[in-house]
Amino acid sequence: MTALGETLIRVDAVSKRFCRRGDRMLRYGMQDLVRDLVLAPPRDMLREGEFWGLRDINLTIRRGDVIGLVGHNGAGKSSFLKLLAGIYRPTLGSITINTAKVALLDHGAGLDPMQTGRESIFTKLALLGQEPAQIHERVDAIIALAELGHVIDAAVCTYSTGMRVRLAFAIYANVDVDIFIVDDSLGVADIRFAQRMQRYWQDFVAAGGTLLLASHEMYQMRSLCRRALLFDHGRIVGEGDTEAIIAEYLLRSAPPGATAEWQSEGQEPDVVPAFEVPSAETVLTELPTEGQSALAIERFARFSGSGAFPVRITAIETEAEPAVGPRAVQVQGQLKVRVHCESDIELERVLFGLEIFNAHKQVAIHVRGPDAAPYYRLMQGRNVFSATLVHVPLMPGQYSVCAALVDSESKAILGMRGWEEGGDPLTVLPSFGNDLLGAVSRSALMTAGVHWMIDSVANPGDVARNDEHSVISDALVQQG
Repeated sequence: MTALGETLIRVDAVSKRFCRRGDRMLRYGMQDLVRDLVLAPPRDMLREGEFWGLRDINLTIRRGDVIGLVGHNGAGKSSFLKLLAGIYRPTLGSITINTAKVALLDHGAGLDPMQTGRESIFTKLALLGQEPAQIHERVDAIIALAELGHVIDAAVCTYSTGMRVRLAFAIYANVDVDIFIVDDSLGVADIRFAQRMQRYWQDFVAAGGTLLLASHEMYQMRSLCRRALLFDHGRIVGEGDTEAIIAEYLLRSAPPGATAEWQSEGQEPDVVPAFEVPSAETVLTELPTEGQSALAIERFARFSGSGAFPVRITAIETEAEPAVGPRAVQVQGQLKVRVHCESDIELERVLFGLEIFNAHKQVAIHVRGPDAAPYYRLMQGRNVFSATLVHVPLMPGQYSVCAALVDSESKAILGMRGWEEGGDPLTVLPSFGNDLLGAVSRSALMTAGVHWMIDSVANPGDVARNDEHSVISDALVQQG
């Protein structure tokens, strides 16, 4: 009887070299083959056109392990899984596999495109060590599970990618395997069959099976895997709890135009590049209409001319609750933005305008106020104004903060900071409530605080309402 914890695969200092140049690939392959025949040790070097697809990988996989592989495209996940399945050979290092019952399910599905689906079943089961009598017993069950009876005698090359994956999965699900290696195959099956595969793997894992799953579907990763590896440019750069590794992966996955890596706590992010100066019509101002007074038009001309603004915004400060480091706030955390300015004039009523831009220079948040008493009064000399975003709805990433003061009557800009010289940086860090990992994996633009409650029930005695424990967090801006 096999026991949990038994070592199935041991990977020692493995590196894998690939060649990008087709004109040199065959030559290098022949050179390596000759070196193998004469038992010469491999060279730890790169030739022209080569690169390390994997570098210095060490790992022990035991029976019962359920491991997720995460990382950007090209990080080395698929190459590593093909090494474990025996499709690739390592350039350096060694891989010891203590079982022959290894199944690899990927987009190619390992099927001969010129065989029919039925022939593929016989071939695959024979390679997995099944006797002819066993194969005949299982053919009908495999066809039924794959739901491909109408095309089972057609060539596999006529199958879609999803159909090939379904056939390969049905074959593996009908034999006894020790290790199931899944390379991002859930995404190519239709949703109903993907759910069926996931239920199978849940049962497989519960029975003590070993599963290696590489996927960009974080929901499946989190529901199946107890442990995860983070790959980055051919190296394992993180290993541990699945939630923690996914969080680290998401932190490293800055969108295009953002910094390649997130700033760690205690470091100040780079200044965001300057934005195009907003026009009065498009951002914070509105031209006086015919119904406005001559005084308003005069004030607009005075404050919107080409000369210097009468108010100089000297600093934009941010203060988060909970505190997570300088110029940083958690998703759904509270953010207070404080503006320091020097004014040459006095006005009874001014508006505080605030914009937060994302890494693509798109306006993520735009607010201006207060629109009702108590109003801000601008004094000659030093002034400080503040606004509090009660629950920041932004997704994790790099942002920048721009601020302006506007004359309440004419809507003329009195002073501004951020559009010309580049906004003050702001890092939004993850907080793992409200299924944030799911929101990020689904490329959500924003998240929102939710008040979960039961509005009404048929019989009030059946369900106890518990409003005291419900969570209320609306994305509002507290002014003043």
